[in-house]
Amino acid sequence: MFDRGGPGELIVLMENMMIWKKGIILVLQLYLIKMSKAILSGNDETPQEDITRIPGFGCYWQGGSYPGVTCDCRDREMEFVINKNIPSFDAASIEIKNCNKITFKGNSISHMRNLRNLTLNNIAQIDLEEDSLNWVAYRSVFSEQMDQIIPNLKIYVLDSVISNIGIQSFKGNIGELYFDRVTILSTSQYAFANLQQTQSVVFKNCVFYSIMQQAFKKFTTENLQLRNVTAREIPSRMFSDITVNQLFTIQSCNFGSVRSSAFIIQNPLYMDVTNTNIFELDGEGFKVQGVDRVTFANNNFHTVQDGAFRGITKKTDSNMFITLNTNTFTIITRDSLTFPESKVEIIDLCLNHTCDCLNIDHQIKNTEHFSNIKCLYNNQYITVSDFKSKLCSLSTSSTTLIIVLSVVGTLLIIIIAALSIFLRRYLRRGKYGNQKQIKNGQLSLIVPDGRTYRETELHVIVEKTELLTTDL
Repeated sequence: MFDRGGPGELIVLMENMMIWKKGIILVLQLYLIKMSKAILSGNDETPQEDITRIPGFGCYWQGGSYPGVTCDCRDREMEFVINKNIPSFDAASIEIKNCNKITFKGNSISHMRNLRNLTLNNIAQIDLEEDSLNWVAYRSVFSEQMDQIIPNLKIYVLDSVISNIGIQSFKGNIGELYFDRVTILSTSQYAFANLQQTQSVVFKNCVFYSIMQQAFKKFTTENLQLRNVTAREIPSRMFSDITVNQLFTIQSCNFGSVRSSAFIIQNPLYMDVTNTNIFELDGEGFKVQGVDRVTFANNNFHTVQDGAFRGITKKTDSNMFITLNTNTFTIITRDSLTFPESKVEIIDLCLNHTCDCLNIDHQIKNTEHFSNIKCLYNNQYITVSDFKSKLCSLSTSSTTLIIVLSVVGTLLIIIIAALSIFLRRYLRRGKYGNQKQIKNGQLSLIVPDGRTYRETELHVIVEKTELLTTDL
């Protein structure tokens, strides 16, 4: 006989059914919340149509030991939208070239775990939305130190125009970033942020237009290189909290203004700034901490503010060597060439203005560098030490002589004037008498010479006056 159980077992069964019901409802709620967030954010994780099957994109697969997909756009008018619509199986590389416009949506390649290279070549317009090129090989791995075992992605952008780089467009295990002959119209803050396992970040022959502060934020790389980069302004904290383990270099660049704390770089072994034109360099524009050797060579600085190089500091308990070789400065202040405590070597530093004996001491604080600093005299560069010894000394002695002669001449004029006044008063007193004698009743009469008045006749008429009588 089948035992249906007592009332207690029935109650337990009903309670279990209620628990299952609540669990199913909770799962459905979580699913609906996830779907609603995906719809609102526009980042639907559902893969779109496989673009490698669309003829207009001209995509074809390559097999072998390094499989990948290459897309050579045939229809130049089409817009290439990448939103997880490239199959991820066996795709180690992606190359897209000769397209009119490409838009990368958020997390468009994050699902491609086997991807190792992404190349964008000759693209008329690239739009990188937020989190577009976020790629992490294994989400459980996080290490700031370079580890060759950890997979990373190399990204190359060549001969293209990037209309916008969104927030955190480049993020994750990006082993190499290489931009060559690229025009970047707009760069958002945190565009390059939280990079891991990064070997090098290179910008070559690039033009930046609008750059937000902290566009490059908080990551570690072995090398950071800017070569032939043009930017109207490098804003404050454009490179913020960047750790460079090996080389930080700026070569053949053209910058309009480099604002204060534009480069906040930590711990590079070498810092090289060569063949670069900077129109205006603000105080502590280079805030490079913990560097061993610094070289500024063949650069042209127009206006350099106070303390422009003061932000370059050495590592604790170590020496730092700073070399300035063949640099030209136009407008400087007394503290423009102030360096932190370090060994400074100056070779052929040229001041692009006429030598001035009065201002040269005010402009250059460290007199020990006079023999290596030059200024213009008769359109030729001459060392400050030679100018001061040969021309400023003569000019100073001549000035002193002129001042002495002027003082002596003034004193002589005063003495002569006083003496002439005294002599005039004295001679008058001897010729016309003393005025005190007039007050005492003695009168001096001046009798003219008889020959002067010889034609003068004196007639004396005596008249007698009497009382008049009238008949009234």
